[in-house]
Amino acid sequence: MTETPKGVIIRTVDKDGKEIDRVPKAAKGNVPHDDYFSGFEVGFQAVAGTLPLLPVTPARPVTLLNYTPFLMGVREGVRAAGGNVKG
Repeated sequence: MTETPKGVIIRTVDKDGKEIDRVPKAAKGNVPHDDYFSGFEVGFQAVAGTLPLLPVTPARPVTLLNYTPFLMGVREGVRAAGGNVKG
């Protein structure tokens, strides 16, 4: 993760092993309720910190009742970082 005048840029690896830079929607202001990938980033970084490279994002699961795609991404990101998610 790098701080720039435009905000936060996260370097990650795509499924082909190529490094890419991206600005997560969550870092731009409001919570993006429909963005699973940004939720995954937030969940993973909450447990693993910002230094490890973000793993390849798994396929988006079926959204549970009373959850948004963003919250489902947070749950999966926490699991990918080795955290425990109940429910």
